[in-house]
Amino acid sequence: MSRETHTVAVVGGGASGLMAAIAAARAGASVCLLERQNRVGRKVLATGNGRCNLSNTTVTEKNYHGKNPGFVNTVLQRFCVQDTLAFFNNLGILTTVEDDGEVYPLCAQASAVLDALRFEGQRLGVQTVVGAEVNRIVPGTQGFTLVHEGPPTEASAVVLAAGGKAMPQLGGGESGIRLATSLGHRLVPVYAGLVPLKTDCPYNRQLKGTKVNALVTLDIAGSSTLSQRGEVLFAEYGLSGPPLIQLSMSAAEALHYGSKVRLMLDLFPEWDPQTLTDHLQSRFEKAGDTPLEQALIGFCNKRLILPLLATAGLSGTASAFSSIAFASRLAAVCKAWAMTITGSLSYNEAHVMCGGIDCADVDPETLQSRQVEGLYLTGELLDVTGDCGGYNLQWAWSSGHVAGVQAAQSVFKRG
Repeated sequence: MSRETHTVAVVGGGASGLMAAIAAARAGASVCLLERQNRVGRKVLATGNGRCNLSNTTVTEKNYHGKNPGFVNTVLQRFCVQDTLAFFNNLGILTTVEDDGEVYPLCAQASAVLDALRFEGQRLGVQTVVGAEVNRIVPGTQGFTLVHEGPPTEASAVVLAAGGKAMPQLGGGESGIRLATSLGHRLVPVYAGLVPLKTDCPYNRQLKGTKVNALVTLDIAGSSTLSQRGEVLFAEYGLSGPPLIQLSMSAAEALHYGSKVRLMLDLFPEWDPQTLTDHLQSRFEKAGDTPLEQALIGFCNKRLILPLLATAGLSGTASAFSSIAFASRLAAVCKAWAMTITGSLSYNEAHVMCGGIDCADVDPETLQSRQVEGLYLTGELLDVTGDCGGYNLQWAWSSGHVAGVQAAQSVFKRG
């Protein structure tokens, strides 16, 4: 049985794997990229709602989460945001920066980003094999044997870039975790991150599809410390939208470890409680014998009126509730509509996997495994999770580039 022999084998054809293959090839290595799906980069196509949120100009350690968020610093310094933009500009991908620092290709097409990566790999002679799920990585005295369907692949160094469990419909899975743990790496418990949240709100089905601009505050074990503002989408299961997605990692982590998690929706973040109370009292006084729900038309989204009144325990005519006490009660609900988070949606809806291979088992200078010489780990497989907004793709580019270069150079140093 013939065996393919390469300087570097990259396992996984996602963002970090494609970058690792290109970086290793540019460093002079003979590279084979093994992808278990029938095509590479399927998750890349889905990023940024098809626009591909390449990076963010505000990247810092604070945008990353895990047991040791400081682990990212050395890697991000070795291949920073400016390096990423220069890399893609060199491939012909012009970029634009939005007000919040998010970086997108000027053409607004994730497919163009993937094509540029594929074509660069081809130009450099990277051998890409699809439909090749690696079942075992066997270290030997001269390198590694990678066992998959067909002839095994031999390589002097391996970059394991097989990703995590998020978006299984686009290639996410457990193969990277299985391979890494089989080689002695420890696993930090994993769970779905950047994902819509389930709530106990009794009006979920009634409000399905309703959108509001609100300030969302998380309360974890009685401490309200995290807030995000933006468009909130009500769904049959609970809540979604950018603020919920951003807060979901903290919520999911707390739930994973058994903490009680609640959230408060401030539907009028521009108004202080007293101003809102005064407005409601005046509104009720003017409405007279008009039903409350009719008196509140134009005050907020019509579909919210009855749920808000019911939560505040109010029903009847406006004149019956024109005192400041009743106005204050409704204002309190509008400023802090409380719900318990009961869980999150599955990996199918998650943008990322939280947790992963313990970064203590990896050298931050090179991303080489501390357990197996010549093995490098990158991307989502590691216990590094970025905020929503381009931070996870930046980690993929940075970690893939560092691992690819270091893998190639280590082989040449060994001679």
